Amino acid sequence: LATADSLEHVIVRKVKDLGRYMDDMNVSWKDVAASLSRKDVAVEFISYDIDDTKKYSAAVLRKGWKSPKVTAPFSIDGDQNHLYDAVWKEVASYLKAGDNVYFSPAGAMHHIGIEYIADNKGRRMSDMYNMYRLSSTRELAVQDEEADTHDAVLYGGIDYSTDVSVMQNESNLVRNAYTRGTAVNFFTET
Repeated sequence: LATADSLEHVIVRKVKDLGRYMDDMNVSWKDVAASLSRKDVAVEFISYDIDDTKKYSAAVLRKGWKSPKVTAPFSIDGDQNHLYDAVWKEVASYLKAGDNVYFSPAGAMHHIGIEYIADNKGRRMSDMYNMYRLSSTRELAVQDEEADTHDAVLYGGIDYSTDVSVMQNESNLVRNAYTRGTAVNFFTET
C-alpha cells in the first residue's frame, strides 16, 4: 500500500509537470508583452536559411506595442568589427539608456557574448543596458511555481571505484530508512 501511494504521488507530480510544460509552450508574444514593465524590452533573435545562407532577425517587443518590431535580415560573419552593426544597431533604435533588455540568442549567437559587443563609440551593450540572456523570451511570461521539494541529499567523499552491488546496498538502506521517516547518517571513516 505504501508503494502504491508513493507511485501515485510520483505520477501525479509528473502529470502536473507535463501540464505546466505544455502551458509554457502556449505562450504568445502578447503574454510576453503583458509581463514587461515600462523599462523592459524583449528581444527574440530568430535564425533561418535563405538560399543556403544563415540569416538572422530580431523580434523586439515593448509593453503596449500593437505587435513586435522585426529587424531586417542580417548575417553573422567572422568580422568582429561589424557585429554591433549586424546584431544590435537596428535593435538599439528601440532601446533607451538603462532599459532592461531580455534577449534570447539564436544559432551562432549562442557561442558569442553578444551582450558584450561594443558600439562604434566603444560602449558595450552591457554598459548601456541591463542585459539578461534567456533561452527564450517566453520565460518572461511563465510564472515559476516554487518547488514542492523539502528534502535534500548531500553526497561527499564519493569513491567512484566502489562496486555496483555495494552502491545498490547502500541505496536500499537509505531508501528503507527514508520510507520509515528516520534520518540516516552514513559518514564512515576510510
